Amino acid sequence: MPTNVDRNYRQQVEETSSALPDLPETVESHIEHERARYDAQFGKRRENENLLVKYGTEFAPNDLRAAMLYSFDQLGDLRGKRVLEIGGGTGWHAIMLIHRGAYVVTTDVSPVGVEVARERLIVNGMEQQGEAEVVAAEKMPFENESFDAVYGVAVLHHLDLPHAIPAIHRVLKPGGRAVFLEPLSENPLLDFVRDYVPYPSKKSPFGHRGLKHATIDEAARSFRLTETRRFYLTSMANRLISQQTSITPLEKLDELLIARFPKLHRYCRTAVVTFEK
Repeated sequence: MPTNVDRNYRQQVEETSSALPDLPETVESHIEHERARYDAQFGKRRENENLLVKYGTEFAPNDLRAAMLYSFDQLGDLRGKRVLEIGGGTGWHAIMLIHRGAYVVTTDVSPVGVEVARERLIVNGMEQQGEAEVVAAEKMPFENESFDAVYGVAVLHHLDLPHAIPAIHRVLKPGGRAVFLEPLSENPLLDFVRDYVPYPSKKSPFGHRGLKHATIDEAARSFRLTETRRFYLTSMANRLISQQTSITPLEKLDELLIARFPKLHRYCRTAVVTFEK
């Protein structure tokens, strides 16, 4: 049964939502397209989804482990903090953030994904430490400065950033951080592979692109500080091979190459972008 706190919070959300301006039709259409796409994607895997989440340094896929651990570390100490996850899908990352001490509101435009995320919270015994809501990042029905941190994985490049970035800034507390792990799209060879070469766990459709550095620079204007760290130059090949070590030989090679030739970082596969309000 909902508590008075729950009802007050819901009332605040409804009042904030009603006060927000309507989005342009083109943005609404984009959100509906993303909703339909991810409803279909999450629906296909739902029956076979393993809702239990094991927590530890081995939790992340080998080809993203270093970047994901770094992104979590960029959030700082989450104990007692309220975290908003954007584009949370089926709630996998939300469980990891809860393990780090946060209360997590995980959001996605896909009702199917959000329903799985709610089930995942229950299965992992964390329904009192988080919630899942159907919310578009471009129009978030949360009060101003209501979150200590914002987090997202591979979501910014799906959003209409001229509307999403101000919304993220609005709900973030002063001094809070918004941390995003994102694919980059500055490497022509990588984009060719994304379009034409099959590889394990491939999900991106033809023509799907990550972030450009110019896009990151534009978003940075809304924040007091921005830090970008790139990952996976030669080690993007880890996706094609099985690696069991926490830091792979190719990742060590990347560190040497980028230290010797700093301009190579723009051709990396992934970036962790940290905005601070």
